[in-house]
Amino acid sequence: MAEVSDVLTFAGTCVGVKHHNRKVVDAMTSDENHAAHLTLVPEPTNPHDPRAVAVCYKTRPVGHVCADYVEDAHAFLAEAEKEGGKMVWEVTKAKLSNDVLQWFEFEIKVMHES
Repeated sequence: MAEVSDVLTFAGTCVGVKHHNRKVVDAMTSDENHAAHLTLVPEPTNPHDPRAVAVCYKTRPVGHVCADYVEDAHAFLAEAEKEGGKMVWEVTKAKLSNDVLQWFEFEIKVMHES
């Protein structure tokens, strides 16, 4: 059996969750396997910030990578595309207020078989 090793890691914070579709956010938080359905999507046509990177759950935006991490997110995505492999997400911390998700921290590893 091949050994799986980490190639690349990115950790960031997803903010603005409360401003997105509540049904999508609720579906994400109730999905025990939600991390398997998260993706990073650059938004070059975002009217507020053309460098913005959306965090999507099953292709629907649930928030954005915090501005402090956006340049790192772009670099990670470019490197991950070169490296190939599978992106594995882990939500490491979340903030709820009145049972509504406000933000969450995450880590993504690009895994490959060696």
